[in-house]
Amino acid sequence: MSVRSRVPSLAAFVTCLVALASVYLLSNSSRKGLAVRDHSYSYIGDDYPEIWRISSSLGKVAMTVEETQSYPIHGGHNTLEMWATTSSKGFGYVRLGTEHRAFAVSMFHQLHCVRLLRASLAGSYDPYARGHMHHCLNYLRQ
Repeated sequence: MSVRSRVPSLAAFVTCLVALASVYLLSNSSRKGLAVRDHSYSYIGDDYPEIWRISSSLGKVAMTVEETQSYPIHGGHNTLEMWATTSSKGFGYVRLGTEHRAFAVSMFHQLHCVRLLRASLAGSYDPYARGHMHHCLNYLRQ
């Protein structure tokens, strides 16, 4: 049997090994996920979950997506007021654990960055915005 005739069988064998390894790793990661939910965290130092799992019993929410004339880039006092409505009470932080440690909810962090980009596009490019813009562009890119 030549080397050339063995290549397809070797490729099939390696493909099967990779598939089996993937199934094994996925099944172990789902078991780990269950263990993470059962763990009680102190939220002190590095003792907090990487992902905050929220109960799926909350159900789904309907959302309508449409183009709008609201939230313009340029404008007067009303523009700032409209954009201020995209900030939540507590600025999008949740406090967890007995120490009430603050964690930023990603969506509200993204809205913060969009507000900063809007202000910069409107000409408000103050020292705070210049220093923070690199972070926001990187955060939204990721």
